[in-house]
Amino acid sequence: MEDKSVFEVFSPVDGIVTDIKDVPDEAFSGGYLGPGIAIAPAGGCIKAPFDGKIKTLHKALHAVVIESGGLEVLIHIGVETVTLNGKGFKAFCKEGDTVKKGQTLIECDLDFIAQNIPSNLVIVLVAEPQDAQLSLTPAQTPLKAGGRLFTVQGDFVPRAEEQAQTGQQVFTAYAVVNIKEGLHARPAAAIAKTANTFDNCLIRISKNGRCGNAKSLVEILGLGVNYMDKIEFSACGDNAQEALSAVVKVAGRAFSESSSQTENTAQELDFSKETDFKGKGLYPGLVIGRIVHLQRATLKIEENSALSPQEETLKLTNALKSVRQILEEEISSCDDKNRVEILKAHLIMLADPFLTEYSSALIKDGKTAAFAWDCAVEESIKILDKSANILLKERKADYRDIRSRVLNEICGFKPKEQHFPENTILITDELLSGEFSRLEGKISGLVMAGGSQTSHIAIMLKNSSLPSLISAGKGVLSIPQDIPAVLDSAKGFLIVNPPDLDKYRRQSEHVKTLRIKAQESAFEPAVTKDGVLIEVKGNIGSLEEAEKSAKSGTDGIGLLRSEFLFSSFRSEPTEEEQFELYSKIAESQNGKSVIIRTFDTGGDKPLPFFPLPKEENPIAGLRGIRTYHLAPDLLRRQVRAIMRVKPYGTAKIMLPMVSFVDELRKYRDIIRQEQAALGIDKVSVGIMVEVPSVAVMANIFAGCADFMSLGTNDLTQYTLAIDRGNGSVSNFADTLNPAVLKLIYMTAEAANAASIPLGVCGAAAGDIYAVPLLIGLGLRSLSVPYGLAAEIKYFIRGLDTAACRDLAFKCLNMESSLQVRSALKNIFSL
Repeated sequence: MEDKSVFEVFSPVDGIVTDIKDVPDEAFSGGYLGPGIAIAPAGGCIKAPFDGKIKTLHKALHAVVIESGGLEVLIHIGVETVTLNGKGFKAFCKEGDTVKKGQTLIECDLDFIAQNIPSNLVIVLVAEPQDAQLSLTPAQTPLKAGGRLFTVQGDFVPRAEEQAQTGQQVFTAYAVVNIKEGLHARPAAAIAKTANTFDNCLIRISKNGRCGNAKSLVEILGLGVNYMDKIEFSACGDNAQEALSAVVKVAGRAFSESSSQTENTAQELDFSKETDFKGKGLYPGLVIGRIVHLQRATLKIEENSALSPQEETLKLTNALKSVRQILEEEISSCDDKNRVEILKAHLIMLADPFLTEYSSALIKDGKTAAFAWDCAVEESIKILDKSANILLKERKADYRDIRSRVLNEICGFKPKEQHFPENTILITDELLSGEFSRLEGKISGLVMAGGSQTSHIAIMLKNSSLPSLISAGKGVLSIPQDIPAVLDSAKGFLIVNPPDLDKYRRQSEHVKTLRIKAQESAFEPAVTKDGVLIEVKGNIGSLEEAEKSAKSGTDGIGLLRSEFLFSSFRSEPTEEEQFELYSKIAESQNGKSVIIRTFDTGGDKPLPFFPLPKEENPIAGLRGIRTYHLAPDLLRRQVRAIMRVKPYGTAKIMLPMVSFVDELRKYRDIIRQEQAALGIDKVSVGIMVEVPSVAVMANIFAGCADFMSLGTNDLTQYTLAIDRGNGSVSNFADTLNPAVLKLIYMTAEAANAASIPLGVCGAAAGDIYAVPLLIGLGLRSLSVPYGLAAEIKYFIRGLDTAACRDLAFKCLNMESSLQVRSALKNIFSL
């Protein structure tokens, strides 16, 4: 048996061991850089994992290689941290230093890193020997710095220096590095991986006379290749020409990919001229003002305590008690039911045993209450990050909110009230619900770099009167303070330093005038100039919204998202609880119909009382009607509760995520069984058209349903193969894409031929650009956010259906949504 040595590598940082496959970068998770493991760090102090010598320290200070004999270990802090160019890092070592195990190598600001890069995982891997065998500590194991991370088995002798044989021809090629951060780990790994596929071939990489083995990741990094450096590749031996060609090719591809990533994460913007940012508008409005950045105080948190664990535990207990009391007071004084539910969710989070147990363990270990609570919340956030469920990931902001509240209490810190000048457009990375409460009424507009339409803060903003824009990109964080800007949240734009502010002032006055006229005629029917009635209904998710919708002039409810009603229930609602709530909502509509979508759980809409198995791709997995076989009694109870609402037939049943005719027939039969048992004569069962297969076969589905409703958000994402929850591609998910418009037209034609009602309940119904097209394609019922109803009705009264039809058919033959929107803008001066 071959004799191999065993070497112990210890953790360089406090944290939780994580499988390297969970690192969101294929260079690491795919093993291209070598075998290893990751750590979810609890602190920012990186220490030497064994006695050794610093072979390489990257100029961005995010990566260091330590060697001992023939063993070379790379410690890489975070993913894409090279783009930070050393910001947030401080080095306590340099290349060539001899270091001892536990000696501090690098300190980093984890909060800053987490806000600016995809992941702050600390990755530890073996670069040499390449055939090393690792015995890893199991994932999810908590470790202190200095705890055993893994053992390495292999031949620990320095890589033998390969030599060219006498008479061998040497082939050379040159390349210029166009990566702004220089030749860092990812492109270096691509080069080394390719070079190692050629045995008996010496491949070198040289810069300014310094030479390294292109098969060694560490030697490539050790050259310190910078932006625009000229490097030479050389190869001799077996298949030398082929090897050189392959290495140069992969280098060029790596340089190109890294360069484009750099441009996306660190784009330089020129604010001396007009600069536009696109995002997702929440509450629509037009604000002309000046940019102000949200200022946050940074608490200094001591890690180690001079007090006893009992004293620190008491500090945490008192802080939690105080925050609970504050939340309960806010709940009792709040009239917004949506906000009340969010505050109640924060109370539940405070009582999470994971947070208290994790904090207690750290306090017993001598840590301060503040440090322990901070680490516990951060670990909870990391767990959410690993979830495949988009909605769960969006609860991270709620954990940051309770972290801030509790830390303020522990540290005795009272946030200072920030004063804002008139017409402030506030810029921030994200906004916590507690912060929003302090800002409400003091600013004119809000722009967030991140955010999601289904986050709690987004729900609060939608119900406010504050023009808001989310997912505007990190570039907004670099906008200079006090620069003039225009926020058009209705169209989803922030325009910085526009040359003609007067134009927008005139536009703003025009919008205000139209809004006043629209409100004055809110309860008048939406009848086009040629006498066609268009129903404008409300989209709601609560009794409060139903009441507001009725007061805004809507023609009933076109979509009641029933899962929103019970999202805070820890156990399944009873039939009576559902019946009572559905009845109150129906009563609020004064005899107008209410379409109730049955529980649409799964994907980005989890329900606590209806857990679903983890899926690789939940958006195309168990959603809506596809989940009902897992809880058939739940569906039966829900449809009974809906059918019992009086007058019978007022509440209509709508099934979500229907894809196949057979499943529709199956669940219609179940509904008929319950209808017969109740002895109710008036029952209307419809379907959501949100899967392309239903639109394509709409003529068949129309024969099995009493009505249909187009869910344009999902129909768009499935037609264009774009996950609308994925911020990197969601901006391309436009319902006005001609491919989506053709499916809407096919559905409308089928519904009209079958003489069944067809509506639109997706975001397109509230998009002023889309309304003329929807009417032109044959739609006569639109369901919109109730706050937009008056303006949509006012706009419809100025339309002619024949002209809308002509325009719609022209748009069906266009190439892109950009062409469609441009045509609409020119015609309607939108």
